[in-house]
Amino acid sequence: MRRSGRRGVVGPAVRGQRGAETLELVAGLPLLGIVVTALLQGAALVEEHARAAADARELVRHRVVCDHRDAPPAVVAGDPALRSARVTFTRAADPAGGTLVTATVVLAPRILLPGLPAGPESPLAARAAATMREEPC
Repeated sequence: MRRSGRRGVVGPAVRGQRGAETLELVAGLPLLGIVVTALLQGAALVEEHARAAADARELVRHRVVCDHRDAPPAVVAGDPALRSARVTFTRAADPAGGTLVTATVVLAPRILLPGLPAGPESPLAARAAATMREEPC
């Protein structure tokens, strides 16, 4: 319907839709919140995987050097998350002679979205391994 010539007067068709945009915005805010939280969860998982890879490299580096073989993993890598992580070291014979040491790190994921599995057994857990040749002492 047309507006009348006076300013500020609104016709009946426009009056019936007043507030519809606000209602649509309010209805869409929870969806926006879920999308943002899902993006943050993905970023947290990527960060955990990068941290696990860096920790595995640092741990195997210290394990193959004679002076640091018995240091605790959390102290060596300087990562407090390793206190609750699963860290394993394995040794294998190198075909070229010597010994290969592999450090495997499994970090429990930080969960932001409810309902996702947590703990080191979770499929979302960050797993990384690094292998280096052990130096003779």
